Amino acid sequence: TDYHEYNWHDREKSLQDDNCIVDDAELQSIFIAACKSNRNTCLDIIIQRPKLKDRIRVAETDDAGKSGLRWAVEKEHDVIVEKLLNYFSGHCMYDLRFTLKKALKERHTDIIGFLLQQSFKSCHDFLDLFDLLHGAIILRDKDSARKLLDNDKYHLPVDDEIFEAICDDDRDIIYRNSRSEDEILVALVLYTASHNWPVAKRLLPQVQQSHSLIPSVMRAAAEHNCWEIINMAVTYNIVNKDPSYHERQELSKTLFESVRMNNDKIAFVLCSSQLVDPWPKIDEYGSSPLQEADARGLTKFISIFNKSHPPPNLIAGEENIIKAYMANKERTDKVFEIAKTEDPYTRNDGVKKLLSESSSFNTSLNANVRGQNGLTLMHLAASAEHNYSPTWSYRDINDLVVNQGGYINAVDCGGDTPLHYLCKGEGRCSPEWQCLANGMLELGADPRIRNHKGKLPEDYLEPQDEELRALLTEKRLQLNELPHPDSSEKIQLLEKLNTAATTTGNPCEIKELLKLGAPLESHGGFSGALHHAVTMGMRDATLLLLAAGASTCGLSSEGLTILQAVHRTPYLPAIIPSLIRDEYCISLKKELAQIPQERQYESLRNGIQNLMKDIEEKGNKAKWTCVSGETDEWQNFVDAAHFGLTHTCFFMCWENAGIGRTEQVKGHPLLAAVKESQINTVLTLCRDLKLNPYFIPGLDESQLPEGLITSMRELERETIENYHLRSMEKNILLANALDFLRHPNENSNHLCSFLRIVAELGLIHTLHEVRSICEIDLNTIIECSSNSQMLHIAALHGHRHMVEYLLFCGVPPDTLSNGGLTASHLAAIKGYKKCSLYLQMFSKSESKSNNKMTAKDFQDELRKLMRNVKLSLLSEEDEDTIFSDYDVTRTSRIHLEKKSIGMGIYSDILLQKYALENRVNFSLPENKKVKDAISNDISRLVKQIGCIDSRYEGRVVEAGSVSENIRLFLPDELDFNVELNNFSGLDGGNINILSREICKEKSRIYLKGESELEIYLHHKHNNEEMFSENNFIDYFYKATNSALKTFVFESPNISVIYPGIQKTRVGIALFLVWSEASQRVLLPSIDLVPTILANWPKDNDLNLLPKELQDMVADIPISIACYGSNHWRYCLSQIESKIISNLSEDKQSVILACKLLSGFLKTDWWYPDYYKNLYRVWNYIYLKVDSPVSYVIKTLFFKELSKHIDSDLWKKNHFFDRVISVFMGMVKYNEKGENMQATQVKSHLLPMYESQRFGDGAIDIIDFLRKLKDG
Repeated sequence: TDYHEYNWHDREKSLQDDNCIVDDAELQSIFIAACKSNRNTCLDIIIQRPKLKDRIRVAETDDAGKSGLRWAVEKEHDVIVEKLLNYFSGHCMYDLRFTLKKALKERHTDIIGFLLQQSFKSCHDFLDLFDLLHGAIILRDKDSARKLLDNDKYHLPVDDEIFEAICDDDRDIIYRNSRSEDEILVALVLYTASHNWPVAKRLLPQVQQSHSLIPSVMRAAAEHNCWEIINMAVTYNIVNKDPSYHERQELSKTLFESVRMNNDKIAFVLCSSQLVDPWPKIDEYGSSPLQEADARGLTKFISIFNKSHPPPNLIAGEENIIKAYMANKERTDKVFEIAKTEDPYTRNDGVKKLLSESSSFNTSLNANVRGQNGLTLMHLAASAEHNYSPTWSYRDINDLVVNQGGYINAVDCGGDTPLHYLCKGEGRCSPEWQCLANGMLELGADPRIRNHKGKLPEDYLEPQDEELRALLTEKRLQLNELPHPDSSEKIQLLEKLNTAATTTGNPCEIKELLKLGAPLESHGGFSGALHHAVTMGMRDATLLLLAAGASTCGLSSEGLTILQAVHRTPYLPAIIPSLIRDEYCISLKKELAQIPQERQYESLRNGIQNLMKDIEEKGNKAKWTCVSGETDEWQNFVDAAHFGLTHTCFFMCWENAGIGRTEQVKGHPLLAAVKESQINTVLTLCRDLKLNPYFIPGLDESQLPEGLITSMRELERETIENYHLRSMEKNILLANALDFLRHPNENSNHLCSFLRIVAELGLIHTLHEVRSICEIDLNTIIECSSNSQMLHIAALHGHRHMVEYLLFCGVPPDTLSNGGLTASHLAAIKGYKKCSLYLQMFSKSESKSNNKMTAKDFQDELRKLMRNVKLSLLSEEDEDTIFSDYDVTRTSRIHLEKKSIGMGIYSDILLQKYALENRVNFSLPENKKVKDAISNDISRLVKQIGCIDSRYEGRVVEAGSVSENIRLFLPDELDFNVELNNFSGLDGGNINILSREICKEKSRIYLKGESELEIYLHHKHNNEEMFSENNFIDYFYKATNSALKTFVFESPNISVIYPGIQKTRVGIALFLVWSEASQRVLLPSIDLVPTILANWPKDNDLNLLPKELQDMVADIPISIACYGSNHWRYCLSQIESKIISNLSEDKQSVILACKLLSGFLKTDWWYPDYYKNLYRVWNYIYLKVDSPVSYVIKTLFFKELSKHIDSDLWKKNHFFDRVISVFMGMVKYNEKGENMQATQVKSHLLPMYESQRFGDGAIDIIDFLRKLKDG
């Protein structure tokens, strides 16, 4: 606008008229013109009329890029400047500072001088001290410098010589004369103001004491990324440890600047010294350093902040996520609004500014940011304006791709690339479109990419767009087919892509890997790249992968959705979960728009709207709400697939596994999606949700997307090959299964192994393929001890889609396994309620076990079991932290503290009381019944084992916590030793109390510890082979397995469930269910260990025990047990049982408390998979980390018994000392007596021959006990 043409009198008169209509753009133009032209009258009218004043945007610029304030400053209109500062103070601050900084940079002395004088009048609170001092140095205005420093606030006199030397940059004058503290500080401040960092670094060590300006010096240094200054200020201890409000603000600004400059070194120095709290908001900036790091997605900063100033919860707080979500949404809307403007200068400059990494706004944006319907700036750039010409020029698109990092092949929610957008619409035959398409192809746009409907970009061109079609077709044919690496190459590329997404987040590296065909979905047991990027907080990599089409419906290797992963990962910037929430909401909003407005789809629309609101507000806690009955919900599922509502389908099926196909329901989601060519929906249904594509009327395998079934089979093959099993016999099982899979018709003897693995893992595509090659009876019993068929195993592992496959193959749903348990019962036993209910839908009547129990009875009893073992004591927040946090100490602390609080244990006295009260009383009829029945049947089983293999004839001896009378909570852990009759390590061959004749045959075995001990075994026949490799345990396992095939339990309450029997390191484990109608269900842990009687070694420490305990165990035999490869160890279980069971209650309470605390960190084999996954259970036993094993606790408990013979030292007042002493025996200190670490623990009675175990977990328990003692 030419401001000189304004008729100011008429303008001012019209503005005073109450009926005057002036739009925002015109009013803004008048405002800037008044500031530039010094029209005080016009400005007064605008200021005095709220209706006009409230519409003014002070910082907005004109075509020359200058605001009204900037013009007033440059023209030196001091009255105008003063009015603007008085009436628009908050909006003027940044504009005024920017003006001064620019003037300093350009050495514009008039503006500098004007603002310097104004700083002593109206704008002293708006300008930065160091900028003003810099101006004074440029102007050589020492009077202004004195006014700025020598005042009531700073009290620093400015020496003429020093000031002149700094103006002339004469460093020698500063260095050669000895200076006072104040002179050095003045020199430091002035050199800081002039950005002379080498001199500032030399002066800083000479400052001897803290001053209120030191934090300001640090802040100025941070603005220019000079982190050495901050480090030196902290190192030389010249920062006030008790800072004033002003100093705290300056330090916070320093931290804020470190975030803005992405310099985590500064943040680490400030936070580790505890000088700055990153949480409080900085008034001037409107946010805190933590919020800024959240908004920018800076994971390192979040980690530094949370470690130095831990929040109540390490997972990104809901409030922070909502703030980041809203801020990002506002900025995203802004960048798309600017990107649509017609003026190319405004558009290009505005977009660049918003994408700038060093933006002074709360957050910078990424070039791949996604707007409505998932479109990126690239999509917008390639689409048409209202006049049918391209929105952006090739030059702007080139800048976006080359300089800003925009992805040329980004896809929106429908899978459309920018080339698809370019080809849609009329008028594409003009040269400008062809020129733009050619330029995009040169930048790497790929015409081979199909959208979710399976269409290429050229498929959308009109018939008259011949030249553009020819261009795209020619380029597509030149490129051949999209790269399809084979399975091994895919895994290698995926590993590289995951590394790039996890370690560097480098977009260029990611783009190159995508060109080579790196898969975005998971493969070979690896999570997809998007899971890795989001959980490592890589914002730019996350946005790039989303733009590349990474599915938010994919699952990680741990079975987590993207939404769950980002809300369960600690130290993540809030921007990451907010971006993912936004991505889900963008997709769901587009899906909602695709649904017709007919009444019949009302419940589907309502469900999506509720889901969007839930995701926005609750994140991973959002669930699909069933708004209709089961039948109607299935119809909603079918309708959602018909319309291609991929995310809706995902949530409907993911959160409601009860959605399942029966013979009664009509239609099928897969069929509906295939008919409408909803390719992306089909992929999600099959690949992510594991929907069964077989036996669907009207759907043939050939109708599915090309290569889908093949790729699913490849994925399943990878799953088998990467399936790491923890027991030896299962590894053999796996090898047999793979052998059968390679040659089905040649290895029929391995069929059962194959079917077991397929059922355990739910591999329906592999099973279907093999069934097309050879005939398989799906009703075959594939595990004899539990009488299990495939249906039973699939149900026990919760594989509902395998269950569905088998049922539609004609497998009867009510087939019985051992104990009369159906597949529905077994699913209920392991906590798979939905799977159990689904099976019941196929049953003609409610199935009951031999004990007249229904599946619902088992579900109810499982809930009671989980309450009894205290599985429900942790909050969802605690569980999220446990799942996500790899810090073992923090995980252990949560388990110990939260479980003890849930149990009401607030002191050491309550710990003792609770341990005693929760000991299982085996004298009670219900507990005695369990113990006696199981003991009786185990004795009978051992006799049958001896009949099958006479080498394992023997006497059953109770061992473990039941025989020791220190079992907690449930009577469900029973250990038994089998003392073999036909072998002995006793001198003279006295095999047992039956005094068999001395055997002449001998075998030599070794016990390995710190010393090696040879034992000659006496036996009836030559059995050298039995004592080589793992044969001692292997033969016992085979004999037990054979016995169980025909063995019938006398107790009607005992049933064997899959896997029936499993090898352990020293014997075998039995998997049983104890069930009593209308009373209770138990899932006992039964271990059976074959042992051989032997002599005590001569160098034992039995004499360390109190005399009465020595006498007690004098006649009790000792035995040895094999733990693989003919390695043996002593077994003291009978002696331990005798001693512990006969101790006083005071002494027993100590070992009970020790077992209780270590039990907080353990699990059991029967825990539902939900808990095992949640608590990261490994090795079937431990929650993420070893806790002290029973062996270590018992040997150190015996050490306490030996040390403290006086019974008074075991009274209540010494209880805590005894407990903590047991755990202290598991740790050691370094040379300085600091930093405990777990150490190996020797056997108290046999230190030379017993294997040593680490006291893992003891440090955390010791810390917990000390806190408990302190209240």
